[in-house]
Amino acid sequence: MLTVEERAQAVLAAIGQHVDTRAASGRYRRSKPIRPGIRYWTTARLRQREDVFGVQFHGPALSEALRLRAAFERANFEIRNPETSKITYARPIPFGPDENLDAEALAEAKRAADAILGTHPAPGLSTMSFLEFMQASPLAGVELDLPPRTLQADGAVDLVD
Repeated sequence: MLTVEERAQAVLAAIGQHVDTRAASGRYRRSKPIRPGIRYWTTARLRQREDVFGVQFHGPALSEALRLRAAFERANFEIRNPETSKITYARPIPFGPDENLDAEALAEAKRAADAILGTHPAPGLSTMSFLEFMQASPLAGVELDLPPRTLQADGAVDLVD
């Protein structure tokens, strides 16, 4: 059987995320931020035979966490208030057959969390990716006539006279 730490890492992998940080205890894994102050959070409860998937809010997103509390509770996420300045909403997911991850239940929990986050964007924070932002620009399809450039020996680029 996998350890708590290995299962937490496997949960993130199952939803297409990589581990960015872990808690000091090593029992919790966190993804890279999906928006400023918001990241996915995972752990496992081996005795209860369940993985736990959630969304953690910290720093600039704490006020958003409070605003979204009811939506997360309606989606069967429990609030976790550890001894930190972070707010985490987590959903327990029973182990699948043969102690495997229940990938379908994990994907559904992620979709639920993403829907809550997508329908309640934080004021002033864009949910648009950089690529989408650039493609939405009125200049996205414009050909630019740039002057020729040369690469200098030191790696600098210089305009050709």
